[in-house]
Amino acid sequence: MGSNRQFYPAPTYRTLETYWDSDDDSPGPRCSHTLTAVSATKSQGPRLILFGGATAIEGGASSSSAPGIRLAGVTNAIHSYDVLTRKWTRHVSITTTSSFWIL
Repeated sequence: MGSNRQFYPAPTYRTLETYWDSDDDSPGPRCSHTLTAVSATKSQGPRLILFGGATAIEGGASSSSAPGIRLAGVTNAIHSYDVLTRKWTRHVSITTTSSFWIL
């Protein structure tokens, strides 16, 4: 049986300059986060909302009973990226808990 595969070239990307007002506003590199696109409203342009994630990954200790990797530096920080101005902003939560369960 012949295969009729079609290959498409990967898209090209270009680097964009972004900025932030303070070091706290910069989200920095992370993994296991969520990134949600929010469309423009009457008062704000389109944005990306970044929530949580881990800022480090550590290898499992050789003496540990749980081999593999684990997430370290887990955060529940919220950052937004304004697509039009290319600016990152950190939003401070007024609650101290990251989630609630209602039973």
